[in-house]
Amino acid sequence: MDSHPLIEGIWAELQREAQKLAVEDPLLARFVQVSILETPNVVAAKARIISERLATDTVLKEDLYAVLTHALAPVARVLCTDAQAYLKRDSACRDILTPFLFYKGVHATVIYRAAHRLWHEAQRGSAMWL
Repeated sequence: MDSHPLIEGIWAELQREAQKLAVEDPLLARFVQVSILETPNVVAAKARIISERLATDTVLKEDLYAVLTHALAPVARVLCTDAQAYLKRDSACRDILTPFLFYKGVHATVIYRAAHRLWHEAQRGSAMWL
C-alpha cells in the first residue's frame, strides 16, 4: 500500500472516531477494536471487516483476509475517496467511520473492486465467489 497524505489523514480520522465509538457503545467496542484499532492501515481494516462478514466454514476468514488485502492494496486511495464521498453527499452520514463500518453499499463497492483485481489476475473463481 502506498503512503499518501489522504490515506494517512483518513486513517487517523477513522482511528479517532473508532476510539470514540468504542467508549460510547460498549456493544460495538470489540468489533471496533478488531476492525480498526488493531489493524495497521485502511486496506487491512476494510479487508478485516469484509472477511469477517463473508467468511464461511469452507472459505476461512484468514484466507479471505489475505486475498482481500492483496487485491485492495492498489486502491487504498480510492477507498479513502469513496468514504469522503459518502460523508460529503449523504446528509445522514455524520462521520467517516459510519460508511466505512456499516454501509452495505460501501462494502459492495469494495468487494467489486477486489473482484475486479482478482479477475484481471486470472483468479476468476475467487472473483466470482466474491
